Amino acid sequence: MSLDQDTKRRLKVQVWVYWISSGFGMSLSQEVKILLLKTKPERGSLWQPVTGGVDAGEEIESAARREAWEETGLSFRHPLCELSKPFEFESRFGPAVEYPYAFEVNEPSDQPPQVRLDSREHDQYVWLSPKEAQEKIQFPAQVEVLQCLIDRINQKNKEN
Repeated sequence: MSLDQDTKRRLKVQVWVYWISSGFGMSLSQEVKILLLKTKPERGSLWQPVTGGVDAGEEIESAARREAWEETGLSFRHPLCELSKPFEFESRFGPAVEYPYAFEVNEPSDQPPQVRLDSREHDQYVWLSPKEAQEKIQFPAQVEVLQCLIDRINQKNKEN
């Protein structure tokens, strides 16, 4: 795990994976779903987006791409989207700073795709509406980042 050399905080990524029905732009009839993963009991049985550490010498964006693929097995449509400024928190391993990103799934269909879970970390997944996802998330910082994603999707919808 990489450390911020100035503050000795662990560097982490948070990646919100989302799917839009039919996969081609937004329209009022399209559905948006947010992916949440449930951590295994020994990790707290929490619903969360993809999260993970930045390896030593790894770029933060590369870590986000790697973690998203490792924890879901999905391919993604657009370039990685930075959602908000990084935020600090106290992890079970000490101080950390997390960098929030989002990816749109690259699987056009009328149903969200199957996810290949990393069984060492998660035991369930669910695709939820943005509102349902906000209600299931336990940490205020994650709720705030999810709201940034929802705002971006809504803005995209207004532009189309």
